[in-house]
Amino acid sequence: MNTYASVRDFHAVFPHKEADDSELNENLLLASLRVDELTFGRIKGAGLQNLTPSQRERIKQAVIRQAKYTLENGTEGENSISAYTVGSLSVTASNGETRAQRLKFDPLALKLLDSTGLTGRVI
Repeated sequence: MNTYASVRDFHAVFPHKEADDSELNENLLLASLRVDELTFGRIKGAGLQNLTPSQRERIKQAVIRQAKYTLENGTEGENSISAYTVGSLSVTASNGETRAQRLKFDPLALKLLDSTGLTGRVI
């Protein structure tokens, strides 16, 4: 899989962030996979080149910021169940966490992704 941002893109935004290229490539790949999850595969479905220049730039910036977040915070986190549905009954637990905290995602990266219009659930 290709990433939505390169090591060069990362260093352009964070020139003083120390990380070897192998580790950085791995985190950019993980960030790109997370972006695909949060956009419900819409980037691949539409094709990155078919998105607007603004959407492509915001996706790239979100991946860069999420890769930095993962470098600093790791990928581990609690995967506790926060919501469940049985039949027509839906229950959601809230413990005061923001959406970004629940998703283990950089807050600015999440705002950038939301601004692309690709993260909304459409019924």
